[in-house]
Amino acid sequence: MSAIEESNSTTPGPSSLRDRGASLVRAPGGLALHPTTLLALALLVVNDHWAKEHFANALTGKLSDLAGLALVPAVLVATIELASGRAARDRPRWVLAAALVTGAIFAACKLSLTGAELYRSHWGWLRAPWDHLNSWAHGLPAPPGPRRVAFARDPSDLVALLALLVPWWAAREPQRPKRGRSSITQVFASGTDGDRSGDGPQ
Repeated sequence: MSAIEESNSTTPGPSSLRDRGASLVRAPGGLALHPTTLLALALLVVNDHWAKEHFANALTGKLSDLAGLALVPAVLVATIELASGRAARDRPRWVLAAALVTGAIFAACKLSLTGAELYRSHWGWLRAPWDHLNSWAHGLPAPPGPRRVAFARDPSDLVALLALLVPWWAAREPQRPKRGRSSITQVFASGTDGDRSGDGPQ
């Protein structure tokens, strides 16, 4: 075997890498590693910690909502799977339930004065560990307590609810059977069975 043939046999091809990636996503908590989840996380970090500082406008606000809504259901289901130690048997249904809860809370905050006020006050408690870590990383004194977060109560932001379809699609995608391959496999299997029966004693 030549060196080129040996390297080709040991180097995984695109289909092999794709299969490994799909297996990783199907593992418990694997939805957090789906490309759409990682993309939503990257968009949220870049938008909130860079774009909003340089281009604070309605677009950056909408991008935060889109990224957050695409991220939260996937992270919730991944956390539940990791805590239980096994992947959800019907992951799309779990993601759909998490998306409905996330969407209901988001809509309540955008449409209700009470919901918006609860978000501004309680989200500060949830992000307090991050604020302390961020202050420590930049050599700043720790904040005296949880900070109230800025939150715009804008009903037009409800259009971002469409982003909830992203984690639901991501949960369905790895479970779809590969079209065409199953039929080919069946034909091949039936052909080998026929050959085996024909090779038997007459």
